[in-house]
Amino acid sequence: MKNTDVLHLFEKHVDNIKSSGTNQWVGNCPFPNHPDRKASFCFNSEHGLYNCKGCGEEGNAIKFAKAMGENPEPFYSDDYQATKVIGGKTYYHALKETKKEVKVDKLLKIMNDKFVKKLPKELDNRIHSVNGVGMDDGCLTYPYFDADGNIDGIKRHKPKAKSWGNMKKRWYGIWHIGHASRETLIITEGEKDVCTLKEAQFGAVVSGSGGSNTIPPIPPVFKEFKEIIILYDNDEAGRKGAVKMADTIYKSLGVLPHIAEWWYGLPKGFDCSDDYEQNPKLEETYSAIGNAKRYDPMKSDIPLSNELNGDNLKTINEGMKPMSYKEFMSESWHVEVPIVDNIVTENSLTTIGGDSGIGKSWLGMNLAMCISSGKKFLDHFPTKERRVLLAQFELTNGQVMKRLDILKPKYFMQRELIQKNLEILPKAESFQDQWKPLYDLLDNGSYKNGVVIVDNLYTSVGVDVDTSKNQDLIPVINKIDEIMMKYKVAVVLITHHKKGTKEAPIQMDDILGGATITRWSSNIFQMKNSQVDNDLRVGKITKIRDEVCELYDKPFKIRFEEGYFIKGEIIDKEVAHYVEPSERWERKLIEDMRHYGEFSKKDKWDRDWLWSFLSDHQKWDKTPSNEKKVSRFLNRVIAWGFVEKLTHNTYTLVEIDA
Repeated sequence: MKNTDVLHLFEKHVDNIKSSGTNQWVGNCPFPNHPDRKASFCFNSEHGLYNCKGCGEEGNAIKFAKAMGENPEPFYSDDYQATKVIGGKTYYHALKETKKEVKVDKLLKIMNDKFVKKLPKELDNRIHSVNGVGMDDGCLTYPYFDADGNIDGIKRHKPKAKSWGNMKKRWYGIWHIGHASRETLIITEGEKDVCTLKEAQFGAVVSGSGGSNTIPPIPPVFKEFKEIIILYDNDEAGRKGAVKMADTIYKSLGVLPHIAEWWYGLPKGFDCSDDYEQNPKLEETYSAIGNAKRYDPMKSDIPLSNELNGDNLKTINEGMKPMSYKEFMSESWHVEVPIVDNIVTENSLTTIGGDSGIGKSWLGMNLAMCISSGKKFLDHFPTKERRVLLAQFELTNGQVMKRLDILKPKYFMQRELIQKNLEILPKAESFQDQWKPLYDLLDNGSYKNGVVIVDNLYTSVGVDVDTSKNQDLIPVINKIDEIMMKYKVAVVLITHHKKGTKEAPIQMDDILGGATITRWSSNIFQMKNSQVDNDLRVGKITKIRDEVCELYDKPFKIRFEEGYFIKGEIIDKEVAHYVEPSERWERKLIEDMRHYGEFSKKDKWDRDWLWSFLSDHQKWDKTPSNEKKVSRFLNRVIAWGFVEKLTHNTYTLVEIDA
């Protein structure tokens, strides 16, 4: 291996090369994951060894040639031995690299014969089936794989930590990334957490091989993900390590990751593996991910590098500081107030959930028209006038227009305020992520302290998101959080109830999306169909913050009249509204008509004749509301085959066989 050949190899790929001694050179690191401006890259033109003090890349001329797409053959030499040159570390040339291939086979045999067979049964599902993890001397033992799928390193976990093979600053689980969607990348603190989340069907999950304080070089593939969430342990080391990881990713890729936040009441050191052992549904993990906050370099306790932050950016010393009680209480903090009492609060998330076909879209339109005009919601809940943006993704634009037109008479007195304060985002023609247009509309700041209503969750996120999986909703929650914080608006998210919940009393857990949605919501309002009456709904407020609410967790009636909702009295026996009655009131009324002598004598009758029966024998008052009820009654019993319409306003009872 000639000195000139080695120098020529590095000169082709290293910028700003300068001599730093005999056969010693420095320059800008050529590796793509390290935008180096400090000449951190060192190499030796005699031995071909290199080392980057910035990103940690190191090796010999053979490895460098392969990494840069060059032919490595000119740099092989059988008599080239191990040489200790850079930073007190030992590097190997071709002879050692050839022997390394033999070692891979030995490692594979060690894993099969010694470790995997000793894995505890209770961990078999979660770990061995995912990554071939084993057990040695009472410690979990993790294999690391090379690009060809061969084991080239093994790490034995503490308390008797030990490693074999290639274990220098590596990413555990990165071999799965090629098959994962590019939605969300989760970075955990250890290998066991990676295995746990992979078993729980998370897509892309990795961890560094050195725990929370050691960070491997950041791979460029990380930048392909829409979102990176760092999920470290619930302790001080985990929190500091997460910030350090986020800062490194930001400096390497220019991407701002999110840092998950565990619930404050969890034990010290709690992680997703602990969560799995207590509850395989991983509710605390989903909650921590759902509460993830975007990393802010301006508030980091790790100063940004000079080339990234410039001279005018703040460090932690100029950002958020602890405040004394007196200082904190003397600040003019904004105190959020209710917009709709018990339902919608400023700068907060409200979730409205309900069964399919219950009228959730009608309810969303009523809410939009009430908030934009200051009219009481459901004719009951005091409402403040605010600007409203209704993002109606459920119905076609024509259906939205038709329904708003039906509601006009109910809001006739508020029409001018509605025209002034309510805007509607038309539905896109294709099924896609609908959230992006919201950012453009909110950018001008005209909705500050107003409300954004999104109807509904499923149709807003596109076909690639499964709203029944909590982890798929994490990007949606982060979008909502960003919208609320950046634009100072409240968000109302309309969503469905889970399947199989129609016949039980309303519970917060009925919400599709589970803890990811409910933990993040400040207010939750839910509604179900009543089997007692087709025009009756059961409503319930199942979550509220910072307000006195006499209706909290108490079911109450809601009347539904041609798209308009009116609150009624509370319900004593909620479950009775979800049990199919043995005899519907319409059918009972038909039977009463059959036994009414005047009906039995007439082959034909009209509405006036029907009203005489209803007034005399059913004690109905002929009010506008009951007039509409009669129309719906006739439509239903005709459809059910109990009544036949002969001509306009002429009907007859149909004989039914027993």
